[in-house]
Amino acid sequence: MNRFDDAIYYLKEKLKQDPRNGIIFNDIGFALLRKGNYREAISYLNSSISFAPDFAYAYNNKGSCQFRLGDIEDGTKDIDRSLEMDPSNAYAYKNKGVIYLESGDAEKAMEYLETARELGFQEKYGDEVEQLIMEIEAGDHLMM
Repeated sequence: MNRFDDAIYYLKEKLKQDPRNGIIFNDIGFALLRKGNYREAISYLNSSISFAPDFAYAYNNKGSCQFRLGDIEDGTKDIDRSLEMDPSNAYAYKNKGVIYLESGDAEKAMEYLETARELGFQEKYGDEVEQLIMEIEAGDHLMM
């Protein structure tokens, strides 16, 4: 088992004790997202949204899954909804930047990634945004 499998197991046990807890559904969905199990993650994230409709992170995570499954339009809508609910969510800005970057718009991606940086992404989540910005600045992605 890896750390995400361990987390999923633990969270599912907690969910048995509190089966309407939207935050736990989100956390399981996020762990599944990190494992690359996007469809299963969306199922948990939909439950999260049902039980905690104001929890912005569930929309962001669902949007990221949708994007990874090729549904750019709905993925973008859910990430945008997350940002409307919580404009200080650095992770949502990172995800929006990744969508633009992988869609070929490095200039727009840079705007979102720089916002994620300004909101403290590195301190909260690690170096991913810094690495993406360095790749863009090095010309590893064409500016459109």
